Amino acid sequence: MTEAWGIDRRVGYLQVDLENLIAQPRRSGDVASFSRFPSSDFDLAFVVANDVAADKVLDALRSGAGELCQNAALFDVYRGPGLPDGTRGLAYRLRFAAPDRTLNDAELTAVRQTSIDAVASATGATLR
Repeated sequence: MTEAWGIDRRVGYLQVDLENLIAQPRRSGDVASFSRFPSSDFDLAFVVANDVAADKVLDALRSGAGELCQNAALFDVYRGPGLPDGTRGLAYRLRFAAPDRTLNDAELTAVRQTSIDAVASATGATLR
């Protein structure tokens, strides 16, 4: 078929219904900013009573971590030997970055401790 047009190579074809495309709802123009400076991740594991929700610990972490915290997420739940009865271990990964600089050790140490203190205060959890 392509030979009739003098085409001797592979051809791709795409048909787009522009009226349908234009009629689709638009996404908001809001764009999340990101830092061009490196981020720092650290993990925190807590021993918490079984009746304390993992989301309550996460909320306390986010509150204590402040605006430099880009992300905080639960990545492990442990129940078993080494923990007191009626408790479980919850491990979270936190990512920190500043929009205008690389965070230094002192800043990261401070935000880590503030995060730990916030969880202990809100939930009674202890660092594992």
